[in-house]
Amino acid sequence: MKTKIVDLDFSSKIKTAAGMLLSASLFLTACGSSSTSLSSAAKKYVKLGDYKGIEVTVDKKADADPTDDELNTYIDDTLIKNTAPYMADPSKTVIGEDDIVNVDYMGLLDGDPFDGGTASNVNLDIKNNCDPVSQSGYIDGFTSGLVGHSVGETVDCPVTFPENYQATDLAGKDVVFRFTINFIGMAANHENLTDDYVKTNFSKDTVADFLDYAKEQYKNDASDDYDSELRTAVTNAVVNNAEVGDVPDSLIESETERYIKAFKAANSLDSDSDLESYLSSNYNMSLSDFESSVKQSQSENIEKELIFMAIAEKEGIEAKGSDYDDYLSNLVLNNNYSSKDELFKKYMPEDMVQDYYRINSAIDFCVKNAKAD
Repeated sequence: MKTKIVDLDFSSKIKTAAGMLLSASLFLTACGSSSTSLSSAAKKYVKLGDYKGIEVTVDKKADADPTDDELNTYIDDTLIKNTAPYMADPSKTVIGEDDIVNVDYMGLLDGDPFDGGTASNVNLDIKNNCDPVSQSGYIDGFTSGLVGHSVGETVDCPVTFPENYQATDLAGKDVVFRFTINFIGMAANHENLTDDYVKTNFSKDTVADFLDYAKEQYKNDASDDYDSELRTAVTNAVVNNAEVGDVPDSLIESETERYIKAFKAANSLDSDSDLESYLSSNYNMSLSDFESSVKQSQSENIEKELIFMAIAEKEGIEAKGSDYDDYLSNLVLNNNYSSKDELFKKYMPEDMVQDYYRINSAIDFCVKNAKAD
């Protein structure tokens, strides 16, 4: 269901702006300073310990075939749950108060469709007036008008938006939702798969084809999990082996300022007042809270950034050459930019991209040279 017809307290449901952008994992975010600042600080404050040939233990298995129980759990909890958790129950044709129903719908205001009011292939928990998986609630009365109607029907249900609804053009308005009832659902799982279900939802002709696909996906995910755990283990070991002196507050302040500047550019915000309005409207967050969150993140991450920048310096890892060019090309492609210039303008400045590349390449170097059991 579109956001505009979900009746939620958004301040309690979404992450803060800083949380959205500053990942708990250091190296999924951009570094916040120029290469000169970080590289010179790395030389001054970092004393490296062992970082090549690090021995770590990784619990995950990179490429092992799943057991039947592992595969079944993966099918139920990952593939089915995240794609199509319900299938048609052939024994039910009339909607009851406790049913899960799959529908298409269109919202009409004065007979005309309104923005954000149309969706297809939506599962509804009739009794609890919510999404049966996420439990996201709908405006009062959204599902109640469907009880007693049959699969295949198109039903018009009148609903009134609450007076304090966040979309002011709909607040307090009487509208009609036109539902097409696709099916009454039952939980899908590895035991009741059908050829029709896997063909509709996974583009596989038969259940056997789907099971082959599921096994490959399991192994791919297991390999990704292994790589992630290995990277984390090596990163932690390298950090624990190094020593970092007292980093001056001025460097943290500089990192914070550069990050906020990049954030403003990425969101086309020209001034602090624009930023303040953006944060308030989108995240219910004050400018001071945002600045504090960014500064805290930079404070927590700066020592790790400096350690891996020091390794980049020692190993001669620079942001240039074909590998760096490929890195930039992938950033442009994956973020749907038209050019490197647009990337540097709307994603992050070039010097920040270069820092990001050098630090991540230093981690890659340590992982490649690690010994895992």
